[in-house]
Order: sequence, then structure tokens, then C-alpha cells
Amino acid sequence: MAEKTISLVERKKADEKRQQREQRIDRLIQSKLTYRTPFPPFTLPEYEVQRLLKAPIEEKESFYRAEGRRIKIILLAVGILWAGFTLYRQFVPAPVRPEPPKPTFEAAGVILDVQLQSTTFSTDTTVKTTTGIFQVHGGVSATVGDTAQIKREGEGSFLKSTLCIESKIKPQCYPIL
Repeated sequence: MAEKTISLVERKKADEKRQQREQRIDRLIQSKLTYRTPFPPFTLPEYEVQRLLKAPIEEKESFYRAEGRRIKIILLAVGILWAGFTLYRQFVPAPVRPEPPKPTFEAAGVILDVQLQSTTFSTDTTVKTTTGIFQVHGGVSATVGDTAQIKREGEGSFLKSTLCIESKIKPQCYPIL
């Protein structure tokens, strides 16, 4: 009698486990139901979900195993792609960017006159030197007799010219207009 009681208890536990597993599989099948546009790798049409929910447990088990294999294959493919990109970035050097050209300096002579032109929206200054007249942006702090140089940076359409003044007041560079 004791043997039958134990076997009945074990059988009841096994039935509960089987029911829990079947419920888990049913939840997986129901999660595959499409509500909007179907996305084939991850969803099933409604008629297929209904068929699987009514199918015998053996068919549900085979669907569950196949779904597990499919997810593992997808994860493996993603892992291989991720590892490939990581290794590619690790071993393929980044393209070498050329060093920007160094700025060149050109003598602009000695300052003869400084005139400030102030408008509502900007302040410009006209600087007259022994080599020519330069119009720069901003107010220039310089006196007559200070030396000036033209500084050129970049190349082609990115060429930037500034007038650098070696002033006793404030040595600074001003963009040429």
C-alpha cells in the first residue's frame, strides 16, 4: 500500500509539472500571435496559433524545441557578427589622417594708422601698414609703430587669413575680412 501511495504522489507531481510545461508552451505560442503587420521570424498568423493551441502535447513539444533551436541560431548569428565586427575594429587600423598644414607667416610691415568702424551689428577696423591696407574684424589694440604679420592656416577653400599684431598693449590676431 505504501508503494502505491508514493507512486500516486509522484504521478501527481509529474502531472503538475506536465501541466506547467504545457501552460508555458501555450504562453509562448500565444506570444507569437500577430496583431499588426506580421514579422515572419518572430510571429505567426492567427490561424496557426489557434491550430497549435488545440494540437496534442507532442506537437506543442516539437514546436517548443524548434523555437528554442531557432532562437539559439539567431543568437549565434548575432554573436558571430558582433565578434567579427569587434575583431575587424581591433586588427584593421583606422585610416591615417594627414597632418594639417602648419601656419605660414608673412611680414605685413609696420602699422601707420588704425581706424575703428563701428556699426550697430559689428565692429571692424582698418589697419594701414607699410605694405598695404587691411580690414579686420573687431577692435584692434595697437599703436603706430607696432609690427604686423599675416598668418595663413589651412589650404584650398579652408584657407584662413588673420592679421597678427605684435603690440605693446595686447599682442593678438584678428580675422581679415
